[in-house]
This record gives sequence, structure tokens and C-alpha cells, in this order.
Amino acid sequence: MMIQPPTFSYGSSINVWVLKDESQQIREIAVTGHADSATCRRVSGQVMSLFFDKEHEPEDLFVAGAAHLVDHGDLDNAGRAAERSER
Repeated sequence: MMIQPPTFSYGSSINVWVLKDESQQIREIAVTGHADSATCRRVSGQVMSLFFDKEHEPEDLFVAGAAHLVDHGDLDNAGRAAERSER
């Protein structure tokens, strides 16, 4: 846990799911939830940095309260580039 958010009437929970392929390479990260302002800013900043630093995929999503980051890997990127050039 990054930090313990203070308790408030609406509760707080930020959930992170990490999906790996057969070789244990991280392929998807999903983040959902809400917490106090300081915790949300901290988590959002870290997720946004990752979002900007990675190779963008069509499935990538970053909105208030949720993010979905995908990595299809180098081989998939080459395949999609070839597919786009055929269109």
C-alpha cells in the first residue's frame, strides 16, 4: 500500500489489477477507485507517467477514477503496423 488514506464517509479504495502472459511479462494494468485528494493525486500522477512513457495501444484508457494500460509486446506491434499498412 502506498499510503493509508484517511477515513471519510464515502469510503476509499483504489484497486489495481495486473495481468501477465505465460512468460510473466506484464501485459495489462487496470486501476479503478477513489480516495482522498492527496492519495488520488499521487496514484493518478504515477499512472499518468506510465501512460505517457509507454507505447500507446488502441485499448489504453485514462480517465478520472479509472485507467487501463495494455502492452501487446514488440511482435504484436509489428503485426499491427503491417495490418495498418494493408488498409
